Amino acid sequence: MGKGIQLDKFDQIHYMKNLITTFIIVCTFTGLSKSFAQQPLSPQAQQAAAQQNYAPAMLELDKIVAQTPNNELALSYRANIHNRMGNFAAAVADVKAIVAINPKNKEALVVGGLAQTALKAYPEAIAYFNTALTLDPNLVQVIFFRGRTHVNAGNNELALKDLDSFIQLHPENLEAHYLRSVPLTIFKRYDMALADLKQITTNGTAGTQLHKAAAIATEKVLALQVQKKQDELMLKEVGAFYNTYKGLEQLEKEAEPYTQAIDPLAKPAQYIEKANALEKAAPYVEKILKYMEQHHNTVANFSTDEGEKAKVRWAIATQRWNTYKERATPFDIANYRYSGQIYQNIKAYPPPSGYTEARKNNDKAAFEAHRQKDLRQLTENVELVKNAIDKLSKLSPQRYAQSQENYQKTYDINLKMLETVKNAKF
Repeated sequence: MGKGIQLDKFDQIHYMKNLITTFIIVCTFTGLSKSFAQQPLSPQAQQAAAQQNYAPAMLELDKIVAQTPNNELALSYRANIHNRMGNFAAAVADVKAIVAINPKNKEALVVGGLAQTALKAYPEAIAYFNTALTLDPNLVQVIFFRGRTHVNAGNNELALKDLDSFIQLHPENLEAHYLRSVPLTIFKRYDMALADLKQITTNGTAGTQLHKAAAIATEKVLALQVQKKQDELMLKEVGAFYNTYKGLEQLEKEAEPYTQAIDPLAKPAQYIEKANALEKAAPYVEKILKYMEQHHNTVANFSTDEGEKAKVRWAIATQRWNTYKERATPFDIANYRYSGQIYQNIKAYPPPSGYTEARKNNDKAAFEAHRQKDLRQLTENVELVKNAIDKLSKLSPQRYAQSQENYQKTYDINLKMLETVKNAKF
């Protein structure tokens, strides 16, 4: 049915007040005047009871019931007085005796329902009210009693149904509005709950328990309403981020075979391979960063706690891909490629021992062949280094400045070696 709740101080006080006045209520709405014309109490007991001194009436009723145990009228009076005095278990006992005599005694059923509610025996109370309403569907006040009991029991849907029905007939009943605000709040229908509470704060008497309780409840419901909006916004942000990040992960998955080459350091023998991998990765990096830029505002506008977490996650991803971009620039690709080619050329240089062997064997032809091979390799490398210097300095003068000394040294060494080989004599 729903989650049970604890009624606040107002509900408990007002609830007891209703139980104390049960006798009057029952007489008013059930038409007991005819049966109660046979007044079992003396004028003195009646006068004392009117002043909330129930002892004389109880003594007389106990005596009557002792003499005539099936005296339905005396049992009815006594059950009501037990309720007034807070002796709810005794009231239930009398009601059971009455119902055994007359199962259709609507008044007794209602008194029993009120007493069982006070004892927190909610299923039993509701059963009494149901039976009374089956006997007479026009007992409107019983619909209210049952609705209030459903609120206490946490049967929120049933409580709402009863209180809706009652308020349609008695929109002026402020307590009903207060009670209805409870299930409405539980169902997170805060606007409607606040409307009910406003009925009390606007039309109720200031300073009363009901008015004070409604004011306190209004503050609580307003806070819940704000929290609900925050929760809804959070869910919206979480959903938006999920979809956005899902798109990013898909792009990352497509780029993974190529971007794996970005982070690891490479050995000189792997420079050309790394340059090729970076060249393939670069378009994916650009595509991902463009995607992140397109969705930047979506994430930047998040404002909930979960949204702030999403911002951090997005910022980390952005930083990671910007780092990838910095490592896969045209300069990096060209630098790795030139470095790899220069390394391969240097590695392909014929060993100096070729000159020594040719001289030792007095083989001028072998010496010259070795020298020509050296010249080709050195000439190619000098040209390669020269091209690298020219291109890299244009691609990024700032980045090139960091490597300029190494390139210039490599160029000078190769140029000097070339001159040496050119001047080599057999």
